[in-house]
Amino acid sequence: MNQTPNYDGCIEKWKLNLAMSRIRALGFPKDQWPDLLQRLVPAISQFQFDPRNGAKESTALYVLITNQLTTVRRSQAREEQRLARHRANNVIRPIAYEDRIDLRLDVRLTIATLPGLEQSVCVGLMEGGTINQIASELGCTWHTVSRIIGHIRDRFADMGLDGWVRG
Repeated sequence: MNQTPNYDGCIEKWKLNLAMSRIRALGFPKDQWPDLLQRLVPAISQFQFDPRNGAKESTALYVLITNQLTTVRRSQAREEQRLARHRANNVIRPIAYEDRIDLRLDVRLTIATLPGLEQSVCVGLMEGGTINQIASELGCTWHTVSRIIGHIRDRFADMGLDGWVRG
């Protein structure tokens, strides 16, 4: 089964093969290959080879691809470090929400099933924090917090608690 998307007509086959060989050589997991190629294809297609620079086209493209993949690897490492800091600093604070017994257990169960970062965002919201305040506290962007809020809403809706989320 082919793990990679088909880019026939977008870039030459040898360039795609070079990109795949660098992805494999740098040890990226197979599940990331399609996303990495999707990131590389625009850079490869915009690449303008100048033979006056003294290198072969394949060498120059090798460097471009390696630089792009190194950037991805650094970004992944920063995200892992940020999550590790979050896990290390994550203190579950008491949850303050309305005192309805019929909702209390369902809300607690739903919150308990959220991943750690989503739990922290949920707690921050319940304590009245703004998206910017929560983002600052968690060391991420407001875009990330906003996306997580969407996940939280979906989870509450799946549990039949969407009325509670709307307030």
